[in-house]
Amino acid sequence: VTIEGKDLASVMEANEFILENLAERGLKPNKNKFQLYGNSEEAVSGAPDWLTRPSVTTTDGSKAYGIIVCGAAIGDDEFVRAYLKEKGDTLCGYTAEDGSHVQGSLDKLITPMAELDAHSAACSMFYSAQCRLDYHLATHLPSQTRELAERMDQCLRRLYETVNGVDLMDETAAPGYPIDPAFTADRFRLRTKDGGSGYRVTKDRANFANAMNQCAPRLAEFFPSLAPLLGDFDPDNDDTRWSLFFSSGSIYATELKSEFNRLKSMYLDACQSAALDPPPPCFLTDPVETFGRGLETKIQKSAFDLIKDVLFQAIEIRVKKMNRDDPRRRSHLGSARDKMSHGLQLGHPLKNMSLSSREYQTAMQSLYGVAISAIHHIVGQPIATNYTDRSSRVDLYGENIKTATGPSTSGGSTAIELHHGFLSLIISALKAAGIKVTTGKDVFVVAVNNTPLSTPQDKLLQGILADGVIHAKNLPLSWLGIGMGRYGGLNTLLDVKTLAPGTKYSTPLPANRSPYSAVVATRQDLVDREYHAAAKKLDAARGTPPDTIGPIELEMNTYGHDGKVLGLVLGAYGEFSQGVYEIADLIATKRAHDFCELNNMSLNQAKSMFTRSLHRKWGLYAHRGWAIMVHQRSRHLS
Repeated sequence: VTIEGKDLASVMEANEFILENLAERGLKPNKNKFQLYGNSEEAVSGAPDWLTRPSVTTTDGSKAYGIIVCGAAIGDDEFVRAYLKEKGDTLCGYTAEDGSHVQGSLDKLITPMAELDAHSAACSMFYSAQCRLDYHLATHLPSQTRELAERMDQCLRRLYETVNGVDLMDETAAPGYPIDPAFTADRFRLRTKDGGSGYRVTKDRANFANAMNQCAPRLAEFFPSLAPLLGDFDPDNDDTRWSLFFSSGSIYATELKSEFNRLKSMYLDACQSAALDPPPPCFLTDPVETFGRGLETKIQKSAFDLIKDVLFQAIEIRVKKMNRDDPRRRSHLGSARDKMSHGLQLGHPLKNMSLSSREYQTAMQSLYGVAISAIHHIVGQPIATNYTDRSSRVDLYGENIKTATGPSTSGGSTAIELHHGFLSLIISALKAAGIKVTTGKDVFVVAVNNTPLSTPQDKLLQGILADGVIHAKNLPLSWLGIGMGRYGGLNTLLDVKTLAPGTKYSTPLPANRSPYSAVVATRQDLVDREYHAAAKKLDAARGTPPDTIGPIELEMNTYGHDGKVLGLVLGAYGEFSQGVYEIADLIATKRAHDFCELNNMSLNQAKSMFTRSLHRKWGLYAHRGWAIMVHQRSRHLS
């Protein structure tokens, strides 16, 4: 590569000096890998024959030259674009001269994997496929990678459709719900913690700005000769850190400034969609000459954290405008802020809680409130509910299948089985942590004075047959954690509930309650009230005067805090009530203390490890359980 002010002979002299010194140390480079690039024909005149000069033929028949260094192309614009096009063909595939489609490496990896295990394919998409261009976006000019980024987005969208069984980035109006047809696509692009898939749109990425913000200050520091071009990045000059570089006339400066302005526009557009006027001040509202000052994280992460925060606020506004019975609205409000529900899209499959490809696709479609592809062939067919009623019919979204009751709809999978399976998971986890748990069925079968309850009261008794009793009296109260704070030093009654999608997800909420996971929260609160109401009725039936606490309610009050019965609720979209998180915290705290007695790990790290494990396993159980119910019942109906 020629250096300004030096001719090729001087460069070759320096090259020979390097080769001679390497030879003295017994090192002999492979000359076949040497490359030469000059910015003119005169610059490379007289080059030795053994020195390779890579080139491509342009559309007008001329030659474009360049070199490849560490996987990045440097040279004439046409050479760089040809190199990037080849990378795009390799990753995304291309159309051959005969019109056939040649698969790219991503297709060859994801498509067969999705057939065998769609969940694993989704993980490959999240952790690998969508990141494959990051290096090229960082090491080439944005104007040169824009077309490649758009190709990548098209490829990823096609592959996500294969994995999920439906195109969740389709902006066509959903059947029966014409409001905001782009909602699902925009939700899919949100972060997983906001209820999205974590998909990062390639053409929106700012890898080049990220690389320049990291490299330029270091280059100016290590190579003082570059300071007049790059500028002074001393903290005292933060307000003008990029001014000199932007005025240099360098193509890199021009495109960096353009990238900074693009990020700025994305933030302002997001603020407009979220009705934030004026936009909340941040580095993206500052002059572009200051970008990067004082940031503790990379500029790309800092920028998109701000943009994604605002986009989630915009989604919240859009949700409020939807019909209350819109499945997209229900699913978003149910699951968007629930960590266990997020486990379907964040984390690899578990061996003992794996979903088949069909189950994963149904779970994803339910999670986003779109039509379920597995039941399209039976939509409109009657569902026998409550033994005789045949007025309910299969809907596009599978909600009536999940809410149907009666033996003729079970097909081997019922809400009771979903309930029992989740109860078994909780009990197993408690026992694995060394926390005693017993059945709650016998707690109120015999009155305090050992007088058996009469037969007419048996139905009332069913209302207070707890699913279990957690015995945490002997756990040290000094252990920290919300679970220990709620249940440590106590014996607590627990009752598991499952909620299918239905009118509960459309009911207006009190003004002071967050709409997210509100349905499971309301149902958890109702469990305690139902138990105490049943206890009062039983006491009244046994002669307890009104406004008096009878022996059964008195016995109930010996459990939990002031007799509070713990409701553990599994929702329709893989979300869980707060009580489930508290029990997970109790289990993780106990296991972390036991683990740290024998292992060199901090208590916080150990607790985080066990907490994540429980959240993932329980979340996957919920999604799998609802998917299995849909499939088994649909087979029974078809």
